[in-house]
Amino acid sequence: MNSIVLVHGAWQGAWCWDRLTPMLTGGGVVASTPTLTGCGTRAGELTSGVALADHVDDVIDEIVGDDRRGVVLVGHSYSGMVISGVAERIADRLSALVFVDAFYPGDGETALGQMPPPFQAMFRQRAVDEGAGWRLPANDGLLDVWGLHDPSLRAWVRPQLTDWSLNCFTSPVALPDMHRSKLRRVFVAADAENYPAKAAFGPIADKAHADGCTLHRVDAGHDLMLERPRELADILLALAE
Repeated sequence: MNSIVLVHGAWQGAWCWDRLTPMLTGGGVVASTPTLTGCGTRAGELTSGVALADHVDDVIDEIVGDDRRGVVLVGHSYSGMVISGVAERIADRLSALVFVDAFYPGDGETALGQMPPPFQAMFRQRAVDEGAGWRLPANDGLLDVWGLHDPSLRAWVRPQLTDWSLNCFTSPVALPDMHRSKLRRVFVAADAENYPAKAAFGPIADKAHADGCTLHRVDAGHDLMLERPRELADILLALAE
């Protein structure tokens, strides 16, 4: 059976998969959750120089270091950028890519460039006002934008969020050969009505579907691995069989 590697998004860490991974391991899958440089338990490593390339290397090191093959590689949110970059370099070790309400870049695109202009302006201004031009501090407003309304989940998530670097959002991904297209690709879209970031990720889901991704829509906000772990687990387990 294939292994699954789950890559968290911005401001989060490996902890965000905690409700999902027991369902995967219970289904007989080997699941791992690397922590990206400067995030989660590695927050002390965050600097203005941390960029997308560092995170691509983090995931490649995880897969190649353990000599894994046939990997179902899953990226949430920002990490759609990461898993696309990983696939460009080690597609031969992967069996599928899963974009969980994630960015879906073309060659040379950035995460910030895929956001609507108001989101781009907001993040740039926050970095200037609150983060010396580069740091994006974690705050309660992120939970609102992600559509995370459940009080118990908010109370669990908020203390674990860590700051983020604007540089990661402005780093372009290099996909000159688009090796991603050789792999089976799935896009899992968060489809709740009261989800502000859907303005960004809804059109991205349509773009990914038009590019050949199998599209699943889940009635949840952006953190659907927390809100609907069972539904996401079933999608991933079917891919790993």
